[in-house]
Amino acid sequence: MDDVPRSKIFDDIYFSVEDGLAESQFVFLKGNDLPERLEGRSQFTVAETGFGTGLNFLALWDLIENHAPALKLHYISYEKFPLTTEDIEQALSRWKHVFGNKIDQMLAQYPLRVEGFHSTYLAPNIKLTLVFGDVNETILKTQNIAVDAWFLDGFTPAKNPQMWTETLFDNMARLSALKASFATFTAAGDVKRGLMAAGFEVEKTQGFGRKRDRLIGCFGGAGAHIPELPQSVAIIGAGIAGCSIAHWLAQEGVKVRIFEQGLAPAQGASGNPAGMVNPRFYKLRCEEGHFYWSAYARALQFYEALSHEHDVGFEKCGALHLCTNEDKQDRFQGLLENWDYPDDVSELLSYDEAKEIAGIETHTQALYLPNSARVSPHKLCQALTQNIAVTYGFDLPPLEQLRHGESWHIDGDNFDVLVLAVGAGFDEIEALQALAESQKLKKVRGQLSQARATDKSEQLTSTAHYGGYILPAEEGVHVIGSTFQPWETSTDLRSDDDVHNKEKLAEALPELAEGLDLTSYRASLRVSSRAYFPVFGKVEDGLYVSLAHGSHGLTSTPKVAQMLFNPLEKTNNCL
Repeated sequence: MDDVPRSKIFDDIYFSVEDGLAESQFVFLKGNDLPERLEGRSQFTVAETGFGTGLNFLALWDLIENHAPALKLHYISYEKFPLTTEDIEQALSRWKHVFGNKIDQMLAQYPLRVEGFHSTYLAPNIKLTLVFGDVNETILKTQNIAVDAWFLDGFTPAKNPQMWTETLFDNMARLSALKASFATFTAAGDVKRGLMAAGFEVEKTQGFGRKRDRLIGCFGGAGAHIPELPQSVAIIGAGIAGCSIAHWLAQEGVKVRIFEQGLAPAQGASGNPAGMVNPRFYKLRCEEGHFYWSAYARALQFYEALSHEHDVGFEKCGALHLCTNEDKQDRFQGLLENWDYPDDVSELLSYDEAKEIAGIETHTQALYLPNSARVSPHKLCQALTQNIAVTYGFDLPPLEQLRHGESWHIDGDNFDVLVLAVGAGFDEIEALQALAESQKLKKVRGQLSQARATDKSEQLTSTAHYGGYILPAEEGVHVIGSTFQPWETSTDLRSDDDVHNKEKLAEALPELAEGLDLTSYRASLRVSSRAYFPVFGKVEDGLYVSLAHGSHGLTSTPKVAQMLFNPLEKTNNCL
């Protein structure tokens, strides 16, 4: 066991040199009386400090599969210094025969290493939320959970004292269910006193292997209260916003039905043949930037997982954001300095490096996002609605006609909640006019062009962004976009807009534009807000919205779907 992984930051090991899996089973599973406490439970929530290699999570998942296969687990783990997938895979390779494909399933949906709350389902009954960031900050943002068992892992208090704080212990108490348990490998006096001061009953017991003692115990307080999810939700709109909400709620066990005015999904801006998953860039750290990086990670995680079961046009081709002026150069340089993400998330490339990755002349430096991906919004909506009840050709009447006391009655069905994900149709709904005015919602026309690839343009391997964008050729055709016309509401195709799109391309990438013959492809209306930020949340009791995703709808909508009801993360961005 000389190859046990060790943290360079804390000069400490991730698990026991004697037997890491046996340690996890003894300290955290047995320490929390598992599997005995799972008997008769339909769901169970575990929170952990220090995800590390994911060994504790895998041990619990394996235990549930063998002892309580019908139980629904939510496993939340806080991690300040997430490992790479390569490091995790290497560390866990010795237990491949124990966990089988669980390791591959976990790594396949391991999120980008950016701060935020990253939730996903690895199986219909296994939800994993990885919270990247300092636990003493992120636990303050955590809400709407009642933890049944705490796994206090992380590195030893002697080497990582900044984790084992009063803030952690007090918020453990705030988030604990009635009679919640905890277990940890340490028996440090400061930890024992901190837990007791927060309301936990603490017991010192036998440690694992050569370690003499460890701590276990339970919470003596009243327990956290969690608001319940609605039992049934009606969603108006089968674009990417509505379909993302429906898919997530269905995974959460909520009855969902979509009502769409068109005769198929993705009839508005979501009907584009291809689009890119990119975050919005903020030079300085801010809550809006935090949202978009976290949403970017969620969208990539979600679409890639979906692509294993459906053709959604997903391709991780990377994105080059060209430094076409001094303002962009300054913003991108500041972004890298202030957000401090690893190079496998974002890096600033020299001209030669950008040229090598793009496969063409770029004439400038570029901010490179190696994980950025193209995806088909139209195919996404089709995939997301495959197991969802959808009523097409639905004309929405005035909302007061649908209200029946505290519920909604629509097409012979009753619903607890109505969600409006109506895109450019917001101005046709009287109940949204006050919101539209306060958020300064506006329609923005955008026209895409397409062009048959030339021998030169076929060499483009990454999406290039320059104020417009061009996607690598698919089946010999590039998608090029897009006009930005907030003063226009017509979706008629215009040759002048193709000229504009080509001029933007030629200005940034003249060799690439040469010989491309652009033709009109599709025009649609998207919606933006005064802050160029999505508008989502509760408008009034029983009525919610998901609107104004603008040009970053492919990025923002899966994250908003998770944040609409009982969000795990506190945010000021929600209505």
